[in-house]
Amino acid sequence: MMQVAVIDDEPMVLETVSPLIKQAFQEPIEIKYFQDGNAFLESKDASQISLVFLDIDMPSIDGFALAQKMVYVNNKITIIFMSQLEHLVYRSFAFSPLWFVRKRCLEQDIHDAVVMYISKYMNEENSVSIQVNSISRSISASQILYFESMKHVIYIHLIDGSILPLDRSDLTSLLMYENKLSQSGFLRTHKSFLVNYTHIQVINRNHILLKNQEKIPINPRRITEIKQLYQELLMSGGTYDN
Repeated sequence: MMQVAVIDDEPMVLETVSPLIKQAFQEPIEIKYFQDGNAFLESKDASQISLVFLDIDMPSIDGFALAQKMVYVNNKITIIFMSQLEHLVYRSFAFSPLWFVRKRCLEQDIHDAVVMYISKYMNEENSVSIQVNSISRSISASQILYFESMKHVIYIHLIDGSILPLDRSDLTSLLMYENKLSQSGFLRTHKSFLVNYTHIQVINRNHILLKNQEKIPINPRRITEIKQLYQELLMSGGTYDN
């Protein structure tokens, strides 16, 4: 069963959010509650959480600081921020959240956030068909960290740490995958790398830092363009506004 965490220091918010999340999913899920961010980090359940609704304004450790530490506990977790401080939405981009829930619009925003999560991470149609060792496979796009082209071979790096070399018959070029997956949130950051934006933590001048702390090269001449595309993806939930 899918596990979801809600982290908020206000008990009333925890009680209000829970039924809204369950109603939006419309299928059985398990919700874990934490009134303190440090309690989440120390919990044995933290590594099993798929999705977290995270309050930003908390006393012991704020949501941004907690989000920064979360990747060391669970680098596969998806973050949805919650706050009544709506001006913080732009600062939240630095932590690659899936959504920003406004506390004055809990019912609508939670519904929209869950719909987006289901669409991006639970919809099997968003998949990539490949051939590895002459065996056809279909991989959910959400499981892919990035594509790498090296010495005329294309490798797919997955979130579980495995690396799949594609068969020669599949080796058209990264351009083929870029054209196919750009609308699913994959960014061409370098001539040899095509990166899934949902796994990006920070875009620096010389490299991209993924949530698993892996560094990916970036073309410095395209950094402004790449940052702009990345912000568009964050705002639109994974699709370019063409």
